[in-house]
Amino acid sequence: MARLPPPRETYHDVQPKKIFDALEGKTVPDKRLSLAEICAGTTQVNWRATGLDDKSMKEALAVEVERNGDQLMNWSEFWNFCLKNGTGHPPDPAEVAKEYLLNNRILALFETLTSALLYYKPENPTDFLVERLTTLKSGRGEAFFLDSDLKTMFSMFDITGRGTITIDQCNAAMGTLMGPGKDVKDSLPPAQKLLNCEEFIKVMKEALNSVAPITDMAREL
Repeated sequence: MARLPPPRETYHDVQPKKIFDALEGKTVPDKRLSLAEICAGTTQVNWRATGLDDKSMKEALAVEVERNGDQLMNWSEFWNFCLKNGTGHPPDPAEVAKEYLLNNRILALFETLTSALLYYKPENPTDFLVERLTTLKSGRGEAFFLDSDLKTMFSMFDITGRGTITIDQCNAAMGTLMGPGKDVKDSLPPAQKLLNCEEFIKVMKEALNSVAPITDMAREL
């Protein structure tokens, strides 16, 4: 198990696992302990130091031992018991932050803003971002990348002027705006090998919107 620096380990199963391992080493080596053994071996444990409510844990163990003290638990079952009965176990701040970022699509918004910065390369990035966020709040999210911008990008990859570019070139353009790892093939018929300008603009807009649903974001700002 990876070690976590204090006090982060309080938000994980590190301390309870140490308790369980210590008890298991004194009893049977099958990695299963009875509730009676757990209860007897944790009378001096300060459950609060493990992120669990001390009173709730001791009361829950006493009740369960009286009900079925011979019940065997492995580590996973014991940890689930802790989470169920040790009320007040604090959530991991890192997980809370991650959930906030996902629920509010912060990373998608940042990715869209960063893509616009790298494409336009404004002299004053701060003013540019303020203008873009104002545009986004007004509900005109499509202004992040206009058709004219995407046409210009298409022409940069259509070096020979044939009016079409390859899927690899389209992926390269997509990577310029959204980073590596994007593949336009998922949006095209399997047999298609080339894209004209209109198809390129359509695919790029769909890809940009899938990364950051700008219209929905605008309603929430």
